Amino acid sequence: FSKKVEKPMHFIIIAFALATAIVPLVYETNNPGCGTCSPNVIWDKCSTKDEGELCIVRGNEQVFTVILNIGGASILIVLIFCTVVMVWVYLHVRRQEMRNR
Repeated sequence: FSKKVEKPMHFIIIAFALATAIVPLVYETNNPGCGTCSPNVIWDKCSTKDEGELCIVRGNEQVFTVILNIGGASILIVLIFCTVVMVWVYLHVRRQEMRNR
């Protein structure tokens, strides 16, 4: 198990971490906030008048959507992976128990 799954698992973890870090850096859309950098879009008034319109001051909606999708995909992949591995471990232990009887 460790030889077949551990190396690809570490590769996937590092790839997701790099993707979520590099995409905002390339597009310069990291916004500082309380000691962390976030790809959230910062909105502010377009002009000094109180017209109610908001414009993007810093950030990019597309980059934020990409980061959100990467995060959602990683959660989904982790959920599926953990479920498959737990079922695999259960079946493996069950087979061992049946042989030992």
